[in-house]
Amino acid sequence: MIEKLVLAMSSNNLIEDSESEYMMYAMSLLFEKIVSIISILLIGICMNSFVEIILFLIFFSSLRKYTGGYHLNSFLKCYICSMIITIGIILFADYIVMKDAVMLSVVFVSEVVILMIGAVNHPNMQWDRNEEQQSRNRARFVEITEGMVIFFCILLGTSRKC
Repeated sequence: MIEKLVLAMSSNNLIEDSESEYMMYAMSLLFEKIVSIISILLIGICMNSFVEIILFLIFFSSLRKYTGGYHLNSFLKCYICSMIITIGIILFADYIVMKDAVMLSVVFVSEVVILMIGAVNHPNMQWDRNEEQQSRNRARFVEITEGMVIFFCILLGTSRKC
């Protein structure tokens, strides 16, 4: 489907032939991202956690943008793993919020790990030293900001599951 679309764009002179491979890659990534987000939102709806999933996507995607991390070698594997993690997070969230010590421990450990590591340069990323350091600094900034939001939500008595 994407290949046909890119070929049509090329034959109609909307893109140069030399851009076709890049365009297929970019459109594949966009398609995969849309499928993943829609699936995660559907899981949130099915598990009565739509608001929580929206918040998770906002926080996680802003952090994930800078942390790099582990990359599976196919979209299908990544998709399946992401859906399992999403379901696990929703199920585990109920346990975490029941006990203050558990919730604060999870937040604290998460903060420390991300502040210490910052970003992970995967071979598919191929960051140079400068890009890696910038990503680390940005990840740490986002994590501190998110940690403060969580802290203030706790102080304000926001829904514990959120």
